[in-house]
Amino acid sequence: MRTTLKRLALIIALTPVFAAAETTFPAETLREDFRALYAGLESAHYNLFINRSKEEYDTLFKEMLAELDEPMTLHDANVLFQRFAAYGNVAHARIEYDRSRYETYREAGGGILPLDVRIVDGRSYIAHNYSDDDALAIGSEITAINNTPMEEWLALTARHVSADTPYIAHSLLEFWLPMYMWEETGAVEQFRIELYDLEGQTRTVTVPAASREAMRARLDDVDETFSLDITSREARMLDGTTAYLRPGPFYNVENLESPWDATAFIEFVDSSFREFIDAGAEQLIVDLRQNPGGDNSFSDPMVAWFATKPFRFASTFLIRSSKEAQTSNQARLESTGATSGASVFFAEQYAKVTYGETFEYPIPEVEPRIGERFGGDVYVLVNRR
Repeated sequence: MRTTLKRLALIIALTPVFAAAETTFPAETLREDFRALYAGLESAHYNLFINRSKEEYDTLFKEMLAELDEPMTLHDANVLFQRFAAYGNVAHARIEYDRSRYETYREAGGGILPLDVRIVDGRSYIAHNYSDDDALAIGSEITAINNTPMEEWLALTARHVSADTPYIAHSLLEFWLPMYMWEETGAVEQFRIELYDLEGQTRTVTVPAASREAMRARLDDVDETFSLDITSREARMLDGTTAYLRPGPFYNVENLESPWDATAFIEFVDSSFREFIDAGAEQLIVDLRQNPGGDNSFSDPMVAWFATKPFRFASTFLIRSSKEAQTSNQARLESTGATSGASVFFAEQYAKVTYGETFEYPIPEVEPRIGERFGGDVYVLVNRR
């Protein structure tokens, strides 16, 4: 990959630390980087064109390359490059958004849309109201903001989000819609919000943009809402026969210096199931709401407690060999000093599998526990995250 792309990627990675830097890059450097980005995506991606045809991607590439006709700041380059990566509709192909300019704006008192939204089937509803106008009632449907229909706002802001489906894109926008609206428009003094209220009547409400301080103050007046700590682990009996297990992240959140050490997690899971069995549990609820994921070396020992036949988390796991993947894997090996495990296996395969070809990562089947195990009914509690 070209040196310029490496330099830009490094600066993007460091931007949250050096938020004050507003380096500008000449147009030709940006065009060189952008060409390298497209080549790198096509080389490293398992199939860049699985959701968008090559013709579609080529067309967007030409259009966006033409935009690179003058010097651009790091932030603006970050936004444009991420929009290009996000176009493929694959969640893991992304460049993290450079929030430094947004954070500077907010810390200086800059205002944004004072609402959180819930997006269901492409329709936007008020989830939290941080303004002083009670007409913006939770549950009301927003149809337009500042004379722009919400469908257009969702399309504009979703360009910044790498997601496989609109459902996933909208679930992510629920966290960041006001920020991405700010990215599209810059500072806005007020918002004219058109909505259907809880009685189904059409209303128009105009509210000022809210600073971070004003929104935090308003939190005291907002009704307490249900929330889940994504890092918590919990195991208890709900009643005489029903057990509840919230396993938490499938990585070592207690010690992020050793994120894949599952020792403490397995001890937690094993002791929890033994307590459930001793208490006479007949049903188990496994709560995976807001679970951030992790590694199956954590989840497999949990599932083994109630599995009735051998299992594995995927039937096939294929990896594309590429210079980019090999370089990334080598950096990971050097940082961890690992002498065994997946990264070592990948290094061996990258060394002998031609770039552009694929190889399979072997996933062994996991056997159910023998002897002590949970034999009751198991229910899994999920939400859109």
